[in-house]
Amino acid sequence: MRILTVFVGALLIGTPAEALDWSKVWKGTIGVFAGAQATDIETSIGKNELNPALGRGQFGVRQALIKVSISSALPLVQYIWIQRANNPEKLYKAFSFINIGAATATGAVAYRNSTFPKVR
Repeated sequence: MRILTVFVGALLIGTPAEALDWSKVWKGTIGVFAGAQATDIETSIGKNELNPALGRGQFGVRQALIKVSISSALPLVQYIWIQRANNPEKLYKAFSFINIGAATATGAVAYRNSTFPKVR
């Protein structure tokens, strides 16, 4: 997860913006976002869930499926929006930054989850 974030960050910083193929960057950031979501799920299993949208109680398969469903909406909506756009290049760039931000926030939550013990 950390390696993917560093890779995408290096790609964004080390290359002039005009030279980037933002469609490829966007696809890479979806991978980083999915990795952050998977890490969050992995660090949440067996612990108390505080998010009422996922249901109270111990985090399990039901909560994981709800989380996967909700987090799948972000790339799906982005894809549909890009397909309907007249100038998708600007959307690729904006969505790339949104995905990196979402992955960073989710990664921080996953790190926080890893500091709590599992419920017995």
